[in-house]
Amino acid sequence: MNKLTLFFATISIGIASAKAQCDMSILYENKLQEVVHASLRMTLPDGENVLLLDDTAKYKYASFHLEQKGEYRIMAFFSGNESGKDSLEKSFILTGDEYSIETNLQLELKKNDFPNSRNEESFVECWFTFKLFSKPSPDVHIRFKYYSNDEIPGPFFEVINNSNDTLYGEWLPGFFWGTVSFWDGSAYFGNLGGRIDLNFEGLSPLLPNDTTHAWVGSFGRSLRPGKYRFNVYYSTEDKRMHSVAFERENMKIRWYTNVSKWHLLTNEFEIK
Repeated sequence: MNKLTLFFATISIGIASAKAQCDMSILYENKLQEVVHASLRMTLPDGENVLLLDDTAKYKYASFHLEQKGEYRIMAFFSGNESGKDSLEKSFILTGDEYSIETNLQLELKKNDFPNSRNEESFVECWFTFKLFSKPSPDVHIRFKYYSNDEIPGPFFEVINNSNDTLYGEWLPGFFWGTVSFWDGSAYFGNLGGRIDLNFEGLSPLLPNDTTHAWVGSFGRSLRPGKYRFNVYYSTEDKRMHSVAFERENMKIRWYTNVSKWHLLTNEFEIK
């Protein structure tokens, strides 16, 4: 027997395939004024169906543990008296390298701003996203370069791509803007970032056998003396972590989705 571990309980299911050992969190938010019945049903790689969410709550969080390699399919469904009903299925594949998945389902009422849209004056905007996280390639490295007091202040790093993959930043393809955590004497805490400006002129993604710089936010961040850890994500796919793509719509509902895969680079450094 294998286990799918819920944040509040444990569901045991039989699994015959190899183990993946990946934690999955689910965040559901209903920002509509009306009561909505929402559900999430997952089909495991071995074909078994598991009900992850079945509720009329405005907010719900749960955590699971996935132990099968292969394709997972998740069907999102919701129904409301005013917003109507609809469903959408998305899928992702676990290879065994992933350690975490963040799943988000969010409903919010929006005004229609698409000139050729079939939607009415307002519509329900549905975000249905998956972020898969795994360890970085052993051929991708990061190292501390220097601390700057110039126009863009703070620490600067060098990302070295010795892999065969092209690397993309989480905000813009050619920019690797990260955050810093501070050392309190026993562990690293916090996730201090900087202002993000998506209007930066485009840089090419990081090609194989090339290097580029990384820093905090778009404009840097001054730091006091101390020990820190720099954190920056990259992907081998041309996707953004914080954006979604239009999927489809009907008269009252518009779906936006994103299934993206990310790798975290970290570097510990000290400011004297």
